[in-house]
Amino acid sequence: MSGRFARRVVIVTGGAAGIGLATAKAYVAEGADVAIVDINAAAVREAAQALDVFGVVADLTDEAAVADMVDQVVARFGAVDVLVNLAGVYGQRPMLEEQTLAGLRHALATNLESAFLCCQKVVPHMRGRGYGRIVTTASGTFHNPQPGLSAYVAAKGGTIGMTRVLAKELGPDGITINIIMPGLIATEHVLTMVGDTAEARATVDGFFARTLEHQSIKRRGLPEDLAHGILFLTEEASGFITGQTLQFDGGSTFT
Repeated sequence: MSGRFARRVVIVTGGAAGIGLATAKAYVAEGADVAIVDINAAAVREAAQALDVFGVVADLTDEAAVADMVDQVVARFGAVDVLVNLAGVYGQRPMLEEQTLAGLRHALATNLESAFLCCQKVVPHMRGRGYGRIVTTASGTFHNPQPGLSAYVAAKGGTIGMTRVLAKELGPDGITINIIMPGLIATEHVLTMVGDTAEARATVDGFFARTLEHQSIKRRGLPEDLAHGILFLTEEASGFITGQTLQFDGGSTFT
């Protein structure tokens, strides 16, 4: 099969829905062998069948499960060229009044530790071939924090720091690692986060309208916008870009 990623093996975590699904679809269109990884077994089965890709159900906060996932992909395809860390959770609780230590640890495990584990288990396969591309997701809330997001922003900020260090460590091995930082993106989760009634949809519409006031590009961000950027950062021609944070927010950070 032809395409920018022909003969490349790609792992997309959080790949059964939203930005992950759009990214997996984009890689398939460019000829890649794709493995989507998610904790939702039903969603993995549906997405894997729809895209004709390899699906793996795994809890990425479990070190043994991550190691087994990578082993399955290598056994299936013989290598890993690209890792896209999109798995994560979003939770909003006022820190002092409602946030718990357990809630903080859950946010760190799902958003930060899972990316660490995936990198740790994948990198040896990349080092052995002298080539690799890794992208991890942060969040625009790191620059534009909102009340109640202390655990989430702390975890996403951790991914930025980890990526900068790993860029130094992995560069000599021909491996690049970068961050994508989404703004408000119209995923299914966001569009239905307060329900599917007319009142709920009006609430979401209002949320997007307020966000668009601060964007230079006056439209909603789409999962495909992120997918295109991820493919750019992970193609062979982008091998001189590493340790960077690429923002996908329609210019809202600078408005």
